[in-house]
Amino acid sequence: VTYIELGENNLPVCPNLTSMIGLNDVKLYKNNISYIPLNYLPVTIKSLNLASNPIKCIPADMMLHLPSLVGFDLQNGLLTEFPSLMHATKLKKLKLYNNKIQNLTCTGLPVNNVLEEIHIYNNDITYMSECFVQNMLAIKSIQIYTNDLKSLPNLTAALPEGRYMYPLTLSSL
Repeated sequence: VTYIELGENNLPVCPNLTSMIGLNDVKLYKNNISYIPLNYLPVTIKSLNLASNPIKCIPADMMLHLPSLVGFDLQNGLLTEFPSLMHATKLKKLKLYNNKIQNLTCTGLPVNNVLEEIHIYNNDITYMSECFVQNMLAIKSIQIYTNDLKSLPNLTAALPEGRYMYPLTLSSL
């Protein structure tokens, strides 16, 4: 089995999927999962959808346990912090919209990041550091509209020479 969809149930915890060695795509959206037990997920997962669950935080070492993860969907949750991507060597697409994230800093964001796309709109973001953008060498799109940003870092200075960020969608400024 390479794909499993268990969305729109009432699961209180993530099921133990470690015996499914070749599993690539896991959909657990719209359940009642409040935390992610890393020892329940096989390292082969490339896409993980935990949207619409009451998850408040992501374990700091999560990406270390999921080295193959390319897409991660945590939209419509209760996250208050941007998750650590310290060991996210393959993650390209991250969906964090409709959460309660407040700040975008460099904490947990490696310089060699391969992240191309971040959807982080409709949060409570009031601050975005210059190094948050600077550390994203592969970024193509950040959607950060409908937040509470009052100012932006100097995005031109933050990006390496020759890199442009499009589209950077902002509102509420």
